Amino acid sequence: MSSPILCGALFKRVCDENAAMLALEYNLQSINMLLRGKAKEIIRFGCRTVAGRVPLGQSGAISYKEFMIFYMARRDGLIMLIVSDENYPATAGREACRRILDDFDIRHGGSDFSNLTSDAKINFPELRNKIVLYQDPTKADKTMAIQSQLDATKRVMVQNLDALLKRGEQVDNLIEVSEDLSSAAKMFAKQARKTNQCCVAM
Repeated sequence: MSSPILCGALFKRVCDENAAMLALEYNLQSINMLLRGKAKEIIRFGCRTVAGRVPLGQSGAISYKEFMIFYMARRDGLIMLIVSDENYPATAGREACRRILDDFDIRHGGSDFSNLTSDAKINFPELRNKIVLYQDPTKADKTMAIQSQLDATKRVMVQNLDALLKRGEQVDNLIEVSEDLSSAAKMFAKQARKTNQCCVAM
């Protein structure tokens, strides 16, 4: 099973190009067990580097080889990062960052992290839960979920129209071979069928 999101990390910018880690959760099932330790080190280093350098008050994505780091950096210095594979949709990545920050505000909204100078592991179990939930990007981005439903509905409608057209073709064949219909009735049925095909194509 593929895990498009490998990590979620929450940082607080403490000074220029320096960020303190508040929470970090990994989801590395898609990485070989022997390589997970090194992968954690590389991901943690990448997250800290990005958190220390992205402009506050902005969100975006940074591409590195086959990975993406989505970020939302608030003006108050809180920075949420999602590390994913390169195929994770950008809108879902940014929306996941926003939603996790909202959850953080609900749990720790009154907390003051202004005096923070080094990493501080805080209690934030929602981060782990959201990293697991957002493996499916439609859970993070409601627009994608709606589009997915529309695509499924469209597929069903196309299948139904195909079945209807095939049934119509079979009726045409029956009319052609029927001896009970006059040639005028056969011609009328053919014209009606052509008219209906014209309307279906529209």
